[in-house]
Amino acid sequence: MTEIERRLTTDQAGTLTRAFQHHELDRIIPMLWGNLPTRRRIQLTTNLQTIFTHAEQDGVNLLHPPADLHTWLRTPLTDTLRGPGTARPNTINTRYYTLKQMYDHLIREGLLTTNPTAGYPLPPIERAVTPLPSSEDVTVLLSHLERHDPLLHAAATLIYHHALQYTELEALKWNAFDFSRGLLLRPRTETKLSKEALHALQPLLKQAGGPLHTQDSPKPIFPFENRDAFRLPLWRACKMAGIGNISPRELRLCSLRDHAHTPSDVGFVNAESYRRAVKHAEDLAERLTDQ
Repeated sequence: MTEIERRLTTDQAGTLTRAFQHHELDRIIPMLWGNLPTRRRIQLTTNLQTIFTHAEQDGVNLLHPPADLHTWLRTPLTDTLRGPGTARPNTINTRYYTLKQMYDHLIREGLLTTNPTAGYPLPPIERAVTPLPSSEDVTVLLSHLERHDPLLHAAATLIYHHALQYTELEALKWNAFDFSRGLLLRPRTETKLSKEALHALQPLLKQAGGPLHTQDSPKPIFPFENRDAFRLPLWRACKMAGIGNISPRELRLCSLRDHAHTPSDVGFVNAESYRRAVKHAEDLAERLTDQ
């Protein structure tokens, strides 16, 4: 019989009722959730322990919750060892959804008819954000690529110095460059290339036959078949250079963080969009500093 179909006997329901009266969480969990792996049982206990501790202290029987349950829950859902109101949004949400599931089980067992936690206002989910790589790590990567892989070096340098997106990189044709003026034609703007970017492109330009052969050429500069054809060699290069992984997206954000661009330098036609992108990169940089 599946867990959803399982029903408690009258005696078991009485035992469960007494367990709620005495706040015996270690008895309640196996009766409502059934046989569980140890790790899952420990996780459920952790999620509910603070709620049951407060319920015992306040004389609240969660099987017969008070009418102001939502108000009462504000304290146990947000309490941690650091003090009241210190739980992070994801901790609050995890505790709430475990409690809600407990009440769903009680409804299934016929001990309640409605879920008293329904409609409780929850904080927004807190998304995990990885801090950006340091500018020192980017320098190590570019130096490694310059010595070992001219193609990846040129691609990574364009991203780091001019915040190219991968889709731009993949679509770049030789005829989009004006090497006499050091200009790159992008989908929405014209960008003046840095001396570092021009230097990184020289080995590829020479291999392609020089400016006279490339100025009208529609051939792609970077023959990557797909995103992984760039991302995976870049990942391997990071390992060889002895640094953590730097993805193309992170490299672009590092560009916005580390260089004083004008919007057109990095492909933006809207100054406000550029400002927001820089602010995002700076926020990620602050996370790295804080750790």
